[in-house]
Amino acid sequence: MKKPNYFLRTAKIFLLSLLFPLCGMAQTTSDAYVSMDDIPGASISGTYYVILTDTNSISQIETGLGTTSGSTDVLNHTFNYDVSSGLPAGYSYTREGNKLILGIGTFTERNSYYGSVRIKNTSGTWSSPYSFITN
Repeated sequence: MKKPNYFLRTAKIFLLSLLFPLCGMAQTTSDAYVSMDDIPGASISGTYYVILTDTNSISQIETGLGTTSGSTDVLNHTFNYDVSSGLPAGYSYTREGNKLILGIGTFTERNSYYGSVRIKNTSGTWSSPYSFITN
């Protein structure tokens, strides 16, 4: 009976992992929505809420908001994860566990908005976009 060669098997697995590396997936969004609050006059103040599936290994959060599906004509901003300073005027960043609360400034009121969120992990991989419609 032939004895298995564990060293050879381990070496093969190692070489295969070098030839076919596993792609690290970015964290994903389990839910996202935008809340618009009236400001006296013709504008509204926006807050982007993002619920993450996990908060490990996140580097950036890309937010988009548009007047048509897939557009970012209202908002296209990338927040650095857990960085609340140095943001543009009217923007803010707060995290409560897996929930991000992102102030996104003021806008002219519209009937509906099309939103999207992508998460970038520390390896540089972006998640698939999480898209939604709000009105």
